[in-house]
Amino acid sequence: MENFNSDLGDWKSRFSEKVLNSGKAYYDGGKVNVIHNTYDECYANVAGTYMYRVVLRRIGPGNWVSTCTCPYNLPCKHAAAVFFARERLMTFFEEETPAQKNIRDFLGSAYYSQKNKIDTFEEIEEEKDLPSEEEVYPFENFITKADGYHYFDMEVMTQHLSFTKRNVDAAKKLIENKQIILETVTTQFDQGSAEAHIQVGAHFYPVRVEFSNEEISEIECKCPECKQYVARWHMHYNMVIPCKCTTALLMLAGERLRKENPGDETDSSALELMDMIQKQNNVPAAEESVEKKEVYSFVPYLEYDNDILYASFKIGSSRMYILRKLSEFFESVQSGVSFALGKNVNFDIKNAEFDELSQKYFDFAKKIVLDEKSKMDMMDSTYVELGYEKIKGRFVLFGKRLDDFFDISFGSKVYFTAKNRRGSETVEIALEERMPRLEAQADVIKNDFSGELERIGVRGQLPEFIYGASTKYFIDENPYTLCRVNAEDNKKISVLEKLAESNRCWGFGIGRKNFTHFMNHVLPWLRDFVNVDESELEVVQKVLPPPAKMKFFLDKDGPEVFCDAKIYYGDDEYKITDAFFHLPVKDFRDKQTEANAFSLLQKYFDQSNSERQILFTNDEEKIFDLLNRGLSELKSLGDVMMSESFSSQKIRQKIKLATGVSLKSGLLDFSVSSSELNQEELYEILSGMKKKKKYIRLTNGDFVNTGDENIQRLKEITDTLDITQKEFLRGKIKIPAYRALYLDGMLESNENMYTERDKNFKNLIKEFKTVDESDFEISPELRSTMREYQVYGHKWLRTIGAYNFGGILADDMGLGKTLQTISVLLAEKENGQSGTSLIICPSSLLFNWINEFSKFAPGMKVAAVFGTVPERAKIISSYKDFDVLVTSYDLLKRDVAEYEDKEFFYAVIDEAQFIKNHSTANSKSVKTITAVHKIALTGTPIENRLSELWSIFDFLMPGFLYKYETFRKNYEAPIVKNQDVDVTENLRKMVSPFILRRLKSDVLKDLPEKIEEVRLAQFGDEQKKLYDAQALKLKKTIMSQKGDDFAKNKIQILAEITRLRQICCDPSLLFENYIGESAKREACVELIQSAIEGNHKILVFSQFTSMLELLQADLKANGISFYTITGSTEKKKRVEMVKQFNEDDTQVFLISLKAGGTGLNLTGADVVIHYDPWWNLAVQNQATDRAHRIGQTKSVSVFKLIAAGTIEEKIIELQNKKSELADEILSGEGANIMSMTKDDLLALI
Repeated sequence: MENFNSDLGDWKSRFSEKVLNSGKAYYDGGKVNVIHNTYDECYANVAGTYMYRVVLRRIGPGNWVSTCTCPYNLPCKHAAAVFFARERLMTFFEEETPAQKNIRDFLGSAYYSQKNKIDTFEEIEEEKDLPSEEEVYPFENFITKADGYHYFDMEVMTQHLSFTKRNVDAAKKLIENKQIILETVTTQFDQGSAEAHIQVGAHFYPVRVEFSNEEISEIECKCPECKQYVARWHMHYNMVIPCKCTTALLMLAGERLRKENPGDETDSSALELMDMIQKQNNVPAAEESVEKKEVYSFVPYLEYDNDILYASFKIGSSRMYILRKLSEFFESVQSGVSFALGKNVNFDIKNAEFDELSQKYFDFAKKIVLDEKSKMDMMDSTYVELGYEKIKGRFVLFGKRLDDFFDISFGSKVYFTAKNRRGSETVEIALEERMPRLEAQADVIKNDFSGELERIGVRGQLPEFIYGASTKYFIDENPYTLCRVNAEDNKKISVLEKLAESNRCWGFGIGRKNFTHFMNHVLPWLRDFVNVDESELEVVQKVLPPPAKMKFFLDKDGPEVFCDAKIYYGDDEYKITDAFFHLPVKDFRDKQTEANAFSLLQKYFDQSNSERQILFTNDEEKIFDLLNRGLSELKSLGDVMMSESFSSQKIRQKIKLATGVSLKSGLLDFSVSSSELNQEELYEILSGMKKKKKYIRLTNGDFVNTGDENIQRLKEITDTLDITQKEFLRGKIKIPAYRALYLDGMLESNENMYTERDKNFKNLIKEFKTVDESDFEISPELRSTMREYQVYGHKWLRTIGAYNFGGILADDMGLGKTLQTISVLLAEKENGQSGTSLIICPSSLLFNWINEFSKFAPGMKVAAVFGTVPERAKIISSYKDFDVLVTSYDLLKRDVAEYEDKEFFYAVIDEAQFIKNHSTANSKSVKTITAVHKIALTGTPIENRLSELWSIFDFLMPGFLYKYETFRKNYEAPIVKNQDVDVTENLRKMVSPFILRRLKSDVLKDLPEKIEEVRLAQFGDEQKKLYDAQALKLKKTIMSQKGDDFAKNKIQILAEITRLRQICCDPSLLFENYIGESAKREACVELIQSAIEGNHKILVFSQFTSMLELLQADLKANGISFYTITGSTEKKKRVEMVKQFNEDDTQVFLISLKAGGTGLNLTGADVVIHYDPWWNLAVQNQATDRAHRIGQTKSVSVFKLIAAGTIEEKIIELQNKKSELADEILSGEGANIMSMTKDDLLALI
């Protein structure tokens, strides 16, 4: 064989020495993984900052080129590393035997990488127990052959595998000794898998194979004897040799497949067709349930040994077992294999669960043990040399470990063993957060010769502390308690720790000159947390000076304020400022007390007169602070003496204000006055507040505190009402009537501000506060239909309308915003109000409104603005002939010119979030509409930004939230950027009277358990053409058949009806290249988005799995999370997804009706969407019951999406009539369909 290595040529010459060394280091560090290696080329992955792909290609003898995906210019260090790997690898192949070549073909060149540290073929053969050529056998030599037809035939599936006698014999022994346990063999169409566990000693390890009906595609064995054996391949490999464990699994799986004989060539489409055709007489499937797991306890045991705190653990259910090998236990848990707790007692994490506290302890211990293992793996022998070793039965609690353990255990008790001279005892102890009991002795030392007091000595001892990451702990022995020192106490103890010696004893001595400081400051601080024996300190009191007394003399001269601060010890007088002016201070003086007083004075006096030792200031703000709070602070220290000129300065508190408000001709007259200040002074104060001043100084020298409650409230009112200087000084201020409710709330909340209100204003406020008592009547034909909260909504809308205000009805999805709106329009008509109303809605809801009017107000003349441009223009021009026009946002944009000279009675925008962006064409066209009254309907008035709320109110009442630039500056920016609570509250007060929002939880007692609604979707031109063509074809087919031909072709007709229904769902289900609109699909996505914005979780059912795939794409495009269940979803996976959906934040569950219509408990959802009407109404109701069942605490909204004017709408009509014919058509799978006439079928189309 040609020497591959020599053919590399002088490859090193093309790299610089630095790059070559870096490449060698990468290779030696095991960062090269060779994927493909032949005579002419070599592919490899190199782990650098990222994973890079390197390709080497031979373009001539000794001439190679290289490419790399890294950003560096070639030749790079990654390419050099692969050349080193190629050079190393090819030494293996220079003298290989045919058997070794087979091994190489199977294992791949990556097996020989530096990471595996294998140098020769002999070592590979020894480690893998690989055979020589003559030892290899096919699978058919040692299995029972299958009789007859078998779709999954192990003999066929293993044709590309070869088995050694040694492995076969070992596999049979594993089976005979029951050391391998076959867990599952599952198949689905042409794919399958088998799983087992192999026992090695006390541990179990997983073994797995994956297969198709043609080959074994993957084998994996994780037992330590097989060295984590894994292989994936394609059929062109000429020899693959499974290990003994996978051989045993193939033997067991082959026998299971031979006996059960699953599968055949039937595909999913055929299964779906047969499922549609066969009669559904089966009893619904029983509720799927999760296999009940055994509940375990995981209990910590603390041990205090030689001043070190250890933690060990016991585990068990009915009996507890000591975990003596924590590392091995958690490694088994991580690998998913069983761990032997005792004789014939194994712990398997897959079949276990813990109580809440045990789960916390389990996670805590697992993290520590596996973190230690990771450190050992990274550090290798060095880690062990540094003192680390594999964790056995216990580990040390210190640092963050101890902090975490205490947090978990706090409030409960743990087992504790203390080892001492008397031996050891185990008790159950509590965990507390407190100070240790500290004691100290204070002694007095006298001079040996004079007998004079000379020194005070204080001494004590600290307990043995155990240190956490942020604080310290100690063991209290009476009774045993594990205690944590809180952060504040920890600071105090830390001071004593700095004084302590190695035996934890601490102490200090105080000389005679510091007796005063010790007795007045140090001793009180120490008493706070140490029990000090002060019995000897009585004699110290006799030598202390008299207690200090302070006096502060305050005076004013012009703009300056002066302070002469004095301190008295008995009859002796001193200046507090002595130390500041560097004058001598006698030892007995209380320097700390004097320093504290001087520090306070410096806050208010920033200048001094050194000759007189006088402090003074002419800073206006400091003078205000002195008057506002400084005087009371000085009085807390001593006597304050004030001159007459100083006392003449005042801060005016509680400014008395009077306001008046009246309502006339849609405007409010608002006035403000004060008996203490004139208008100019009031405005000066308000202007100063805008500059964030904390005081205003009047011309007479008095101060006004801008924090005064009355002034603050007046400022808030004038800012919100956007009152100008000219208006304020004039006295009478004109403001729009829609400010009345806000103004009343502000004035009412301040008892100290007198307010005079006229009769009209009072009546307006009263009507809004007593909406439910209003005289607005509901049409008799709707009174019995509407619920109490809907009646309130009706009256609220009428009340708002009576004062020409606009409002947002923001009820939760399913609470009947449409019905409440219709009730208002119907009542206005019955009360003789003339005029046409305009409703603007999303395209998907246009005909839903028409349908709702026909249902609840059939006497009203309602027209849909729909059709061609001339058709729409004609309807709009004759708008006065109708009570209501309904158009869409999209059509309004196109027809906006037609509405320019029209005035409507009510303008209603449905799903008002469509105008949330005030700069869009939607928003601009809507705001051109002129109407006497305006209403906005939305479940989510604010989705993402406050500007959305502004845009809706800009339609309802232009100017209510000011111009957008003003709103953004004064409200949006402070709230969003600064989370300003006051501004948020002010905005809430302003808008809340005009927003009515009820959640389902608020009106639950008025709701049925299930709210059902049909949503109609109108086809666009393209979809309608396809539907009409298919419907016409079907009609012709039915009408052309006579007698026996009609009876024989019922199945064909049913298939054509299905095609018709698929066009209703989405034409692309039938026509691959269809690119037009899809009315129901768009309506479904809009409905899902609206539900999500209202914090709902949604189930979407369809009988067509291909439709669910289209919806999946839409949800992904909109960033909406979802799960999907179809007929191909494994049962175990279904149960897992159901559990997750009920607990996590996933928003949508897409479900194939036949796969998930029964047996699933999905009470996490409260919105159900039936994308297409199901064959059988009972089955559809069963699907709804996935959410509407025991355990559901919310009212469930059920939406049926129906294509208007199609077979779907006629199916719903038949369902509502409970017609037997409906059941025959909808169940479409039974024999009775054969008795249907042509007329029955033609009536549906």
